[in-house]
Amino acid sequence: MIHRFWQFLLCIVISVFLNNCGFHPMYQYQKHDDTSIVKLLAAIKISSIANRTGQILYNNLRDRLNPSGPPRYPLYQLDVTLESDEDEVGFTRDETATRVNYTLTALYTLKNIQTNQILTKGRVQSFTNYNYLTSAFASASSAKEAYRRGAIELSETIRNRLAAFLSETTKP
Repeated sequence: MIHRFWQFLLCIVISVFLNNCGFHPMYQYQKHDDTSIVKLLAAIKISSIANRTGQILYNNLRDRLNPSGPPRYPLYQLDVTLESDEDEVGFTRDETATRVNYTLTALYTLKNIQTNQILTKGRVQSFTNYNYLTSAFASASSAKEAYRRGAIELSETIRNRLAAFLSETTKP
């Protein structure tokens, strides 16, 4: 009984401390706050990204940054370029490749639309792999899925970096 009392008291003290130090969840939506991260992320216009993997990355970024659709009055523009690399790593006795490591690299730049000033830029990578199979169709499907997984991972990383950047630059 006494042990539960101290646990309860500790929870109260911690919650009061966190509220007073300015702690708040990064993605918390605040109705009267124009600088909430959700609103700032939704104000990012995403430029087109070349090739099929770029389209997958673009779609995932759009879903994560602009879930309500493209912004009417964008504040920022996100430009992304992709680079990819494939390394054959698994080999049979006759030196036929059986496994491929796939590296997808995205270079991104966030600009202020009004001033065209670069606010932040970065480089993110994702590493996936796939198998060469006996069936050409199965190998192509395996590669396609690896490209998709890589693009999804990049979109998550870019979104998180942009959210962290915007939360730091828009603190009151």
